[in-house]
Amino acid sequence: MQVPRALSIAGSAARGGAGIQTDLKTFQEMDVFGLSAITSMVANHPRSDQDVFPIGMPLKRKYYTVLRDAGADAIKTGMLYTNEIIAHVAK
Repeated sequence: MQVPRALSIAGSAARGGAGIQTDLKTFQEMDVFGLSAITSMVANHPRSDQDVFPIGMPLKRKYYTVLRDAGADAIKTGMLYTNEIIAHVAK
């Protein structure tokens, strides 16, 4: 039996407490093979402001390759930071 695969399209949390990092941990706990496509990077520090850095559109197109080459049984979205990202993922 093949292990189910799930693709997370979301932001990356530098400290690992949210975003794709948490999705991949959850997938593993559920015996699901996790795939990822990062839409943005979140950088924060307890004593400073949080910044979000969107990833350029060509980098996000990698999930087309993931779906074509590995396939996915499920897709989960997380932080889709800009209207451009939302429209692209919705296609």
